Amino acid sequence: MGHHDNVHKFDPANAARLDDPQRRQAMPPGLLAAALALKPGDKVADIGCGTGYWLIALLGTSPPGVHFSGVDSEPAMLAHLAQRLRGHARGDQVTPVLSTEHQVPLANGSVDVVVMGAVYHELADRRGFLREIRRLLVPGGRLAIIDWDDLPPGVERTMGPPIHERVPFALARTEVMAEAFEDIDSIDGFSESYCLVARKAASSD
Repeated sequence: MGHHDNVHKFDPANAARLDDPQRRQAMPPGLLAAALALKPGDKVADIGCGTGYWLIALLGTSPPGVHFSGVDSEPAMLAHLAQRLRGHARGDQVTPVLSTEHQVPLANGSVDVVVMGAVYHELADRRGFLREIRRLLVPGGRLAIIDWDDLPPGVERTMGPPIHERVPFALARTEVMAEAFEDIDSIDGFSESYCLVARKAASSD
């Protein structure tokens, strides 16, 4: 992996910033949990799970029988996650998975829901990674992308990456549609950010 690939990556040393109250207001995990309405038996992959910001919230609100894969390319993040899950009543429902930045070591069609929180803008090859997600998902499986949006003119950035590093909702929607996803929806209640939920077309590979 070249140095260029790492330019916009989040530094694991700043892990505490991933769970600050301001971020919770901009990206409320409870709204994602409500929108996904996970069912017993669902298999969920949180890609770029970091310290478990989304995963822990989904774990706490999901019905019994949901299994989670916490996927990250940074061993340090997976170590943080394992520490948070130690002693958690449902920690045995989570499997840590070390990935690369281009490939997730899970089987074809093995996942019902993929969650990517504040990861999409960091990807070196977004379209390529969407194809990798499509490979993981069952036909009709869902993808949730939560990321930082454009700001209206004159509004100052208060958190998140610089504007030039962001992938606005409209662009993300276009890219997701181009990779055989459909039923694309936007979940209300996110500020400075968006939550896009799409379904893998049943007829796609």
